Amino acid sequence: MDLRNLLFGGAAVGVLAACWEHVKGFGWRIIGLLVRRVEIPSEAAHQAMISHLVQHYPRYRNYDSMFGADYEHHRNGRYGLVAYEQFGNRSLVFWNGWWPFVFSNAQEKKTPRNGQQQQDTSGGPVKVFSTLTYLRGTLDFETLIKAACEESNQMTWELNSAEEHAKNRFVIHHIPARKEQEDDWDTGSNGLPWYRQHYYRLLTHTPDQLGKAPLHEGRALDNLIFPDRIKKLIQEIELWRSHREWYRGRSIPWKRGWMLYGPPGTGKTALARAFAEDLNMPI
Repeated sequence: MDLRNLLFGGAAVGVLAACWEHVKGFGWRIIGLLVRRVEIPSEAAHQAMISHLVQHYPRYRNYDSMFGADYEHHRNGRYGLVAYEQFGNRSLVFWNGWWPFVFSNAQEKKTPRNGQQQQDTSGGPVKVFSTLTYLRGTLDFETLIKAACEESNQMTWELNSAEEHAKNRFVIHHIPARKEQEDDWDTGSNGLPWYRQHYYRLLTHTPDQLGKAPLHEGRALDNLIFPDRIKKLIQEIELWRSHREWYRGRSIPWKRGWMLYGPPGTGKTALARAFAEDLNMPI
């Protein structure tokens, strides 16, 4: 073997190793002319994005799956395990028409070196939750992220409105608190319970079958028996409760008060509680 060739080869390898970061950066710039990678640095956007993609874009079926099960309340009053498939923690390939794009969980790939986190130019830790990689011109990421956020907002507003309408202000507090009351892992950044997040695919249930069941059927007032004068009072309260705008339009304070009196056991507290429960108002 020629000693000069060996020396020249070693020198070339040394130069390449010394300049590797520059060579790699130049290579990524060349690739960046054709391929674009977008980073998502917030957990809320990450969850909204994976939910939107799973709902609206077909995905390549050959991927690393994640299945699990956890305890949740059922509408039939029972409490048991619910099986699911979870998305967003592993890389997925989606299709936008004929063009594929890759969704990756960046938190899974980033590992600190020697216990040190990577730093950005401002001195803070770099924390990217997920990335999207696609050929330039095949995907409009700005439109995609806006649609994902809008869909997440609509889901939250609709569910909050429905829950506010049906909310029962009376709950039973257990001392000491039960374990399921302490667990809050099942609420995402948008406030929805885990089984209503689209990045969970329920295997044996639908979202409407899960959650705590109402304490009773119908109205609370229907479970009590009143004389005629109390029934007229109930009608008066319901009339006042449903005409808030009428009071406002005439600049009349929307206030009303009643005093219940009588010996113990005649139903004063039960009546007040039933009003609060049915009218969804604090008393």
